[in-house]
Amino acid sequence: MHAMARTPSLALLAALCGILLAACERASTGPAAPAAARPALDQSPNIDEIVLPSVFGIFDEENQLLAVFGLPADPLQWEGCGGTVPAELFTVKFAGVKSGVLKVVGKDADVGIQVFRTSGEREGEFGLEGVAPFVCETPAIATGTGHAIFTGNDLGGNGGGTEVINISLTGTLTDLETGGLLHLTATNKFMADHRNGEFRLVRLDGRVNLHPVGG
Repeated sequence: MHAMARTPSLALLAALCGILLAACERASTGPAAPAAARPALDQSPNIDEIVLPSVFGIFDEENQLLAVFGLPADPLQWEGCGGTVPAELFTVKFAGVKSGVLKVVGKDADVGIQVFRTSGEREGEFGLEGVAPFVCETPAIATGTGHAIFTGNDLGGNGGGTEVINISLTGTLTDLETGGLLHLTATNKFMADHRNGEFRLVRLDGRVNLHPVGG
């Protein structure tokens, strides 16, 4: 099943790269040690943690569902829809700052999740432009809370190998039409080959499943 949305990876990737590249630059700048002097040890951290305001979605093209993390209860209040409420904060831990080959893990519990029903006419809309303006124009069909997990290996492909990003959203949501409870499982897998200095998309696969609790 092919998912068109790169929103999950790109939203965090853009923010992460700016912060991490700045950290790498700080670690590598400064006057060079004299040739005869013993080189100083690099004391800059190789592991760190940041907290980012984030909104990202997982789009399932087959089921025509879009699961979104990070929106306020009323999406119209979100900054991305012209409101004043920022995105929900997401905690990310990363390693490999010195080498630039970044491994990333982000996990948060009790996060807000909303699911929207899409249509074939909107296929391909959830690409680089993200989940807005769709979430600003379309009411959610289910809302609730759950867990968000983001893992990345060689984020950005600086290691010259295979970049892998996995994202999952799980939780219990309320069906806004019937009032019943739904179990959400949403996953997104992104793989890209960066060998030979080129970018080749290997896999981009999104799945969003809603099932009645106890059903």
